[in-house]
Amino acid sequence: MNTLVEELEYEHLQSILTTKREKTHEARRQKDEAKRKKEQPAKSQVTKEDKEKKEKIEYRPLPAIAVGDLVKVGLLILEGDKERVQTYEGTVISKHRAGLNSTITVRKTFQGVGIERVFCLYSPRMVFVEFIRHSKARRAKLYYLRNRVGKQSRLEERFDLVTNTILLDLLASESDPSNSRT
Repeated sequence: MNTLVEELEYEHLQSILTTKREKTHEARRQKDEAKRKKEQPAKSQVTKEDKEKKEKIEYRPLPAIAVGDLVKVGLLILEGDKERVQTYEGTVISKHRAGLNSTITVRKTFQGVGIERVFCLYSPRMVFVEFIRHSKARRAKLYYLRNRVGKQSRLEERFDLVTNTILLDLLASESDPSNSRT
């Protein structure tokens, strides 16, 4: 009789242990699945959001911005009830291309202190992007300019792009009948 009671207790303990194991394995599986779902957003949802954003944003052609260019960016600033355009002039040190979320990082030195600012290219607050000078850059990101001071931070000017943009502007003005001089 002793052995029968011991066997029943043993079986009871085994069943309790197996159910605990199964519960912990199931909980781990559920946590892993939740992590995977968080890490990988559905691509169809992302494209739907982008399509909605594209419909809301007005189309405006932007110039071909390259890393190393000296640019002047105009932003719409609210001061109380008034709106004004604030310009920010500096060197483009990086570009992030992500469709409507594309950004550029512009760096300038003001009173010996380096200032960087990130601009969303398709932001409704951005009024204009104006080129001042094209420069040679052999890297995609110019973060090394953060460690340079004074004349060391200068970039060599690129003349082939400047002449091409001037020629393209001239050709566009000649082909446009509204700008004719006659």
